[in-house]
Amino acid sequence: MDTKNLWQQATITYSADSNFDKIKKGHGLFILNDMVRYHMCDLPKKEILDKSKFSAKLAGLPRFTTGKQLVEIGHMLNATAWIIPRARSNYLPLQHAYFYFPSADDAEAALSNDNLTIDNKHVTWTKSNAKLCAICSSPHHKASACPRKRKTPDNRSVQKLYQRFQPAQFSNYKAPTKPLKGAVNPNVTFAHVTGSSSNAKSPSEHQKNGQKNTQNRPPQTANTLETNDGYRQQAGSWSDDIPDTLNDRLFDQTIVPTPQMYMANGTMKGGSMHDNNQDDFKEFVRQQFLALNDNLSYLVKSLDFTVQRVAAIEQSMNIKVVTPFEAESINLKKDDAESMTCDEIEPSIDTSSSIIVQQRKTINGLKSVNQMHQNRLKSFTLTVNTLVKSCAAFQSILVQNNMLPKDLANNMFPLGDAFDSDVDQYLKDLPQF
Repeated sequence: MDTKNLWQQATITYSADSNFDKIKKGHGLFILNDMVRYHMCDLPKKEILDKSKFSAKLAGLPRFTTGKQLVEIGHMLNATAWIIPRARSNYLPLQHAYFYFPSADDAEAALSNDNLTIDNKHVTWTKSNAKLCAICSSPHHKASACPRKRKTPDNRSVQKLYQRFQPAQFSNYKAPTKPLKGAVNPNVTFAHVTGSSSNAKSPSEHQKNGQKNTQNRPPQTANTLETNDGYRQQAGSWSDDIPDTLNDRLFDQTIVPTPQMYMANGTMKGGSMHDNNQDDFKEFVRQQFLALNDNLSYLVKSLDFTVQRVAAIEQSMNIKVVTPFEAESINLKKDDAESMTCDEIEPSIDTSSSIIVQQRKTINGLKSVNQMHQNRLKSFTLTVNTLVKSCAAFQSILVQNNMLPKDLANNMFPLGDAFDSDVDQYLKDLPQF
């Protein structure tokens, strides 16, 4: 049993003395209420595809229609087989069926039938590649314009009511979530974000630590607090107030000049790290940003040139590429009907039609033609050598019977096969594709 997309394919083995005459004449059979199609394993691919050459789609079926309910229609229209596809989301039968016919005339006759009803519901014949509404399988409109489409109300209070009470046409309805504004996580504290990687704690750990007994903590003065990193800081100071012992751990004084003369008294006495009048630190940061900007500009130019170069190669070599962004855009633009019946587009690189592949085919074709010419030349060599031997024998008879002077006789030598051998060896030495 093999699974291919939404379909399963089974291979059945029979005994050697089985009679396949009746099986070879058929195209489909019923398993419970659904029809499945079959073919012989040794059937050529072209004949397998010919079984689907003439087809039509019957749209607008009543919900939960089975293949057995279409037997009368299938026999009336001389159809060889018919199948009802299933939905991707819940695997329920869709409201359309594919019918397959032995000839184009039978398919056209089905398409011209406009007066067909099933359970008092009018159904419509369309071409097998026609797009249908994913909700009601109608060929006359898309799913976005279907009158049966459930429309979400704009009023958020009504959305919540629909979600709570699940009225008609809104079963399993969930109101759209309100997008969060900003990037604030209420479970993450400032100490957790600014803490070092070795000392940082998760919010749950902070909550657990808050529930522990505090009897073993060292005594704290009224004007100082102990931080989570083990450093002592003045109470009531701002979050950007850096303790004296923290400076060596965060900054490398040999690379980043960080004046501390204005932080000696802390922010409680009017000090601030922003009161620095020295411009060394600002100049250092400015130079770093300039260098970063130059590096990014160089990378952008290099990447842009690389993209242009790859695009030029793809175009010149006829390589078809679907990027992840293009695949996502195509899939988003599909309507509901297409998403139900068509596979999603995947990022791919198709080289089947590239110039290199075509050139390889041409080279292989030329090699085959050259090989045929070489074989013909070999046969010519054998024929010529046979004629040479015959002429030499005839000339010898003429000389023996004094019908040809001996001094007028020519020396006849057969053709050698050295040239043919050299050509064969040269062909073998050519690169193989």
